[in-house]
Amino acid sequence: MSQPAMIEESRALLSSLSDQRDHVLGILEGLSEEALRRPVLPSGWTCLGLVRHLTIDVERFWFRSIVAGRSARTCPPRPCSACTGRR
Repeated sequence: MSQPAMIEESRALLSSLSDQRDHVLGILEGLSEEALRRPVLPSGWTCLGLVRHLTIDVERFWFRSIVAGRSARTCPPRPCSACTGRR
C-alpha cells in the first residue's frame, strides 16, 4: 500500500473511532454518577463498565493487536470489578 493510501486509511479509522466515542458519550451525557455506576444488566454491568469494555476491546485490542500487530492485554473472560462496578 502506498504511503498516501496508508495515511488516508489511518485518517478514516481514526475518524470512525472518534465518531463511535462521540456516539457512546452522547448516550451517557447527562446521567448522574449514580446512574453511571448502577448495574443495568443481569450480569451486573454498569454504563461505566460498558465504556471500559469498549475501550479495551476496540481501542486497545483491535487497534493495537490487529492493526498494529502489538500485544494488548484484555479483560479476563469473566467481567472484572472495573466492568461491573463491584468491588
